[in-house]
Amino acid sequence: MPKGIAVDPSGVLYIVDTLFDNIQLFSAAGEFLFTIGRRGSGPGEFSMPSGLFLAREGTLYVCDTYNQRVQVFRLRGDHHE
Repeated sequence: MPKGIAVDPSGVLYIVDTLFDNIQLFSAAGEFLFTIGRRGSGPGEFSMPSGLFLAREGTLYVCDTYNQRVQVFRLRGDHHE
């Protein structure tokens, strides 16, 4: 159940998936890379994420709907931290 998408300058796709409560990353060629997060209420965990925004400086903001918060991730060169 994808609910949002962002693309970084290198073409990597960030897709919010509400069914799996995570962010899935795909290469510009469409190859699956890895996921960020899982179901839960702790840091880096989501409950019905519904959108995201990727800022120019490499900060990822994720709307974590049922946890009633916005989570912030500072991305490194390998796309996660």
